[in-house]
Amino acid sequence: MLSRNTKCFVVPLYLQAPLLDQEYRARGLKRSKTLLSIHNIAYQGWMSPDMLQKVGLDPNTMAKPHTMLDDSRPGFKGHDVSLLRGGVVFADKVTTVSPTYASEVYQLEFGFGMQSVLSQHSQKFSGVLNGIDQHMWNPVDDPLLPPYGHYTPHDTRGKEVSKQTLLAELRLPYSHPEDAEGGVGRPLVAIISRLTQQK
Repeated sequence: MLSRNTKCFVVPLYLQAPLLDQEYRARGLKRSKTLLSIHNIAYQGWMSPDMLQKVGLDPNTMAKPHTMLDDSRPGFKGHDVSLLRGGVVFADKVTTVSPTYASEVYQLEFGFGMQSVLSQHSQKFSGVLNGIDQHMWNPVDDPLLPPYGHYTPHDTRGKEVSKQTLLAELRLPYSHPEDAEGGVGRPLVAIISRLTQQK
């Protein structure tokens, strides 16, 4: 089972909880394996231990230094638990978005207090390079591009057609490069990301 991002960090914890362990055994399953994928280590799912009980986890068992409490993080108040920390502790495997990021999170400026727990579980932690399927998302023959919107590194005319089509769908103004000052149209920039200081 793959869990990623803050809301899913609790999944490996549930699979270790007695209730679900008993449920799996009752159905003949010994234990599911879990892969926790960390996309941004700054988002750790901090909460007070009493919140664990509200989601079906025993705070007396789970809110311990070797599971979900971490007194090494900056600003530690002595009573918060981290879903991410618990996910790292209980997951079978932990990955992040690249080998570079996997090494960076051991550093103080990038680890956000998770360096200690990641070091303790380094044998199951690695970085897997993010990327796209270059065959599926190939602008030479991508079926999702408009007619005449295909392009190659050597012939980029289709980019302008795709740009014009996208702007029309979004009801945004389009100016042809020939009509623009200096013969260069406005650039179109798109990003799918959080707007955070880290980015």
